[in-house]
Amino acid sequence: PLFLLTAILREKIATKSSSYNEFKNKNLIIWIGENSWPSPYLLDQFLSPTTCNNYNWFKNCIFIKAPKQTQRIVSALHNLSNKAVFAVIIDSSGLSFIETRKLQLAAQKGSSLGILLRPPWEINLPSTAQTRWKIQNLKSETNTLTWSIELLKARGLVESLSWYAEFSDEFEQENRLHILPVS
Repeated sequence: PLFLLTAILREKIATKSSSYNEFKNKNLIIWIGENSWPSPYLLDQFLSPTTCNNYNWFKNCIFIKAPKQTQRIVSALHNLSNKAVFAVIIDSSGLSFIETRKLQLAAQKGSSLGILLRPPWEINLPSTAQTRWKIQNLKSETNTLTWSIELLKARGLVESLSWYAEFSDEFEQENRLHILPVS
């Protein structure tokens, strides 16, 4: 799932950096908790100057270890409300409903994107998140990485929606990630 998340962040950055003046002062991505950290190889593939409109993950990504839940919450609250931060990806395992509400308010204050990562066994815990997604790795018969993506909750959503995502180095450089609806 971190692979797919990083690929999606790349798309968001590419969209935002098209209006460069807006993006240049709000370009930090904060990764809180080791369970949320992607590998340097993955970051090079998606968030390097050659692959993402001159975005440099080495200069613009901050990794915060924060092994304790209280440390992750304090770090997340501080960074979500920071006007220089574009996105905060948080290992949010074990967070309560009230704690997710505090994070939501901090993200609104800073106009930041907050992504809370939870382990599968916490999928039904209450949260104030705008949306709730379930991402699962799938086995592929070809040389591609594949996932099933299911939107479980969104305001105004009546039923869940599903997609199939596929990534391959064999796809053209600009479009290596394909996301298709499940029929």
